[in-house]
Amino acid sequence: MSKYFVVKSLVLLQLLGACAMSFMHIMELGHHLGLGWQAWVAPFVIDGFALLGALGRSPEFDAATRKMGLRIMIAAGTVSLAANVGVGTNWGQRVWGVIVVAGAIVAEMYASKLTKAPEVVAAAEFDAEKAKRTAAALKGAKTRRDNKARDERAARAADKIARQAAKERLAPANA
Repeated sequence: MSKYFVVKSLVLLQLLGACAMSFMHIMELGHHLGLGWQAWVAPFVIDGFALLGALGRSPEFDAATRKMGLRIMIAAGTVSLAANVGVGTNWGQRVWGVIVVAGAIVAEMYASKLTKAPEVVAAAEFDAEKAKRTAAALKGAKTRRDNKARDERAARAADKIARQAAKERLAPANA
């Protein structure tokens, strides 16, 4: 398992944990604001946008999409942050709510900057394999040239013997 995968997985787990805490706080705030069943929908909307923003920051998208993803994440994170602080009954809960949301955003920003290093070993192996194949191709070409020259020499020698034999057959017997 690569370290890249581990870091990406930890960031995703952190984001999911923040969403779980945020879910409860947004729902609780919705109940305080007098929402009925709508209090259950609000977390999906707010945290859903946070997740959409996080996905939009993926390296598969162009720079403009990643920038918009960050804006969406920050906006949803701000609403989530307000809910976390708003439902906290003491300073510890409020500070913890800030830490969780800010931590999720910072972790996602870090993860979005991660890039895999080029695999130097694989490149070196590729170069070694390429050199080996080139040497084999050159050796094969030399062998084919040598074999062709040998065959041509043998054909010339056979022609010479055949001409010599023909001369001897045509030469007068008593000469």
